Amino acid sequence: MYIVSLYFIVLTIVLEGSKLDTTSHGIFGMFNPEYMVVTLFWSGLWAGTFGYLGYAVSTNFFSSLVIMNCLLLEPFISQMFALYLKIDEMPGMLTWIGSLIVVVAIKIISRGSEAMTKEMKDQINSLEPDLELAGVVCEC
Repeated sequence: MYIVSLYFIVLTIVLEGSKLDTTSHGIFGMFNPEYMVVTLFWSGLWAGTFGYLGYAVSTNFFSSLVIMNCLLLEPFISQMFALYLKIDEMPGMLTWIGSLIVVVAIKIISRGSEAMTKEMKDQINSLEPDLELAGVVCEC
């Protein structure tokens, strides 16, 4: 993992002319006092806490398969958030088409997961234990 990070740092220095400093265009720009609060609080604590909390709470309502596939929409959502903050441009046509395909696929997976869960519950409910063989007599 660190090798990949070093690779990208070297590429940004060579290809983009970045410097090893804390200016707004430097490799360590996140440590610039002007951006430190935003970097540590907004991107770190706020997004991290509510991001993981969202995944944990969503497991109560959706299957893990649906949640896992919803992660495919994260780049699109991040770009829309960056557009709101005026630090990125409107997504291109391929991004919109790809996101639409992902949403349709998530819907198909969700329906299949719900059908499979319902079928399993029906099978469990149809397997009523034979109480008379177990020596239990129900006098209802």
